Amino acid sequence: MNSKGFSLLEVIIATAILVASSMGLLQLLSVGQQHLVRAERRAEAHFICQTLVDECQAGSLTVERVDRERVSDAPGWTYSVDLQPTQIANLIKVRVRVWREDDSASQSNDQPVFELVRWVRNVTGGIR
Repeated sequence: MNSKGFSLLEVIIATAILVASSMGLLQLLSVGQQHLVRAERRAEAHFICQTLVDECQAGSLTVERVDRERVSDAPGWTYSVDLQPTQIANLIKVRVRVWREDDSASQSNDQPVFELVRWVRNVTGGIR
């Protein structure tokens, strides 16, 4: 018998391959979206940290310890500042960490979204 079409078995196999590959691609899209959101959040957190450190270096923000205060220019974010003396006179190590208030994953294990460490000249002479 000479047939010019596809058999039912060939159509079922082709459909199964199409469905399986479509499901795999949808999962990849979902994972890609999650990574995009995480990357955007980290980029925003980095910008906030850098801004706070720049304000400390410029003198517009007092260099002092802060524990989980809200960021005035970025709603939904909190920050902490930790200061440590160094062996060099009038130089302190400033660690700025930021958290997203609605990020339940980072609050459960207390991991900040981003952390930035800089060495800043301490013009006041003491750590507060």
